[in-house]
Amino acid sequence: AEINDKSTGSVTEISPQNDLKLLHEDTTNETEEKELMDEENKIDENITSAEINDKSIGSVTETPSTNLESEPDEEVVTETSEEKLVDSKETEEVEEDKYNEEQNDERDVVNDEKESLIFNMKNLGGWLLKGCEDQWKNDKNVVLASVSNHGKALEYASISLQGDKEVVMAALMSDPQAYEFVAEDLKSDPDVFQAFIGGERVEEEEEEELSSSSSLSSLLLSSSELLWLSLSSSSLSMV
Repeated sequence: AEINDKSTGSVTEISPQNDLKLLHEDTTNETEEKELMDEENKIDENITSAEINDKSIGSVTETPSTNLESEPDEEVVTETSEEKLVDSKETEEVEEDKYNEEQNDERDVVNDEKESLIFNMKNLGGWLLKGCEDQWKNDKNVVLASVSNHGKALEYASISLQGDKEVVMAALMSDPQAYEFVAEDLKSDPDVFQAFIGGERVEEEEEEELSSSSSLSSLLLSSSELLWLSLSSSSLSMV
């Protein structure tokens, strides 16, 4: 103001009101500067928080890479499970082979026993069927060997085989009296009945032949006795 007054060639006095106005302007300027500084600080804080968020987002986006790195572990787990499956299959195969071998051994034992029974039935007597276990009394081959040798052994055969025509015919051919042990529904079969009747007739004829031969032998014996008596009596008379 003094310079301006000097330039104008006059000096003006500064009033107290002008001082207050200037002070107010300075205070306002300081307030505005503080506000600007606060705004700048806020902007800096926002920028810093944004950078922190970006870093956190970056760490999250890096997670897939860690998952990719963990994939080999999953492959190892898969390989291990496959190996376990292979081992379990091999174990099952071994157990199955062992079971089959045991079954084959049991079959061999059963077959040997069966062959032995059939041999004994044919050579020692079909009546041995009486003391056999039920499984053999229901075995057609064993029963056939038995009744072919001893017809009445049909009595000890299972009910199902007593109704088997082949077994029944073999028994009747061996002994017609086995007819009484034939299943009821099979007794009316023409072939079975004919085998029974035919067998009975054969037996009767055999009995007749035996009786006739025995009577003939008795007659011959009596005639020889009579001749001996006559000769002995004649010799005595001569004496």
